[in-house]
Amino acid sequence: MSTTSTTLASELEFSEEEVPEVKRAVRDEIFYFDKYVVFKVENTLFRVPEDGFLVPGNTLESIFSPSEPGDGSISPREGLDDDHPIIMEGISVDYFRGFLKVMYPNKEVSPTYQDWKRALHLSTQWCFPVIRKRCIDALSAILPDKDVYHGDIIQLGLQYRVKDWFINGCVALVKQPTSLDISMLCESNLDLLIMTKLLSIREGVYQKTPDRPISSPEM
Repeated sequence: MSTTSTTLASELEFSEEEVPEVKRAVRDEIFYFDKYVVFKVENTLFRVPEDGFLVPGNTLESIFSPSEPGDGSISPREGLDDDHPIIMEGISVDYFRGFLKVMYPNKEVSPTYQDWKRALHLSTQWCFPVIRKRCIDALSAILPDKDVYHGDIIQLGLQYRVKDWFINGCVALVKQPTSLDISMLCESNLDLLIMTKLLSIREGVYQKTPDRPISSPEM
């Protein structure tokens, strides 16, 4: 090899060593949404990041599992666009929208009291424990200021298995200074046995103060 060729080869090797290594960009662990999914609820389409639904143990988990013949999973195209949405049967638009408001918090669209209740319903039904807890915490702070009837709070506690709501509702109902409206109590859809026990406890509390009515005269 000539002197010129040797010198050129050395210069090329030197140049290669000087080229900085290009590092591949890293995906953020929180704010990189790999996939979006489209749902159809009633006659409304929703397009949201798929990540929120990938919670182990939830009842919708199989929808996003790799499909196998006959396993009921979505087809490769289902949920990818508006023409091939995942159709959610038996769910109202308002309930699903409320659930999404809690799943994907947005300062511009804060959940209302009804949204929190709807999200609690679906998160309980679909087994999303983190969202369920978030709903319970939010509603626990809201209920005292909403002037919700005590019987309704008891029913909410029973329906969604929230012990504190059940106990607080019972105590408030028993200690209520005004007479009980039996018709409102019935509208809360409480079990007859529970209503009977509450009236019995209330009677025991106020038996020494007969001037304080136990219930309204209208039955």
